[in-house]
Amino acid sequence: MSRLSVEHFPDCDLEVTGTVLRGVRVADIREDAYARLKDRPIITAALRELGGRGPSPEEERWAQRVAEEARKLPLNRGRKGYPAEHYRRIALRCLKLYDDGRRDVLKELAAEEDRPYQTIRDWVRRARDPELGFLAPGRQGRIDFRPGPNLYRKEK
Repeated sequence: MSRLSVEHFPDCDLEVTGTVLRGVRVADIREDAYARLKDRPIITAALRELGGRGPSPEEERWAQRVAEEARKLPLNRGRKGYPAEHYRRIALRCLKLYDDGRRDVLKELAAEEDRPYQTIRDWVRRARDPELGFLAPGRQGRIDFRPGPNLYRKEK
């Protein structure tokens, strides 16, 4: 399933609100759809009933081959994110601003990058992540930017 659409019935007086949408269990819809699609004769009969022709044997073989090939490919889920060099650049810029005496490092970096403050905060958090280690962990309640163990380490 690649897309789900919720639409009003033309004669319905009820509004589809966020509360209603949060109550919709997409996994249940998907599982129900898969269960119904497994029964191929019903789909073929429905297509014929609606005036369309059912798939030819050749089209069914083609669809089966395409489905098998698609199953072999990895799923591309979520955003790809940024490469490590992006977070290294952010870490270096944070250190420079902090060394220049700035205490509003994230605010200044947000203005420079033309991004929301929250995005910059997430980038800095990722740069502090031990996996990357470009910035040392912060201290609660303190404005603190120190180089991490991997900031100046060369990529192999």
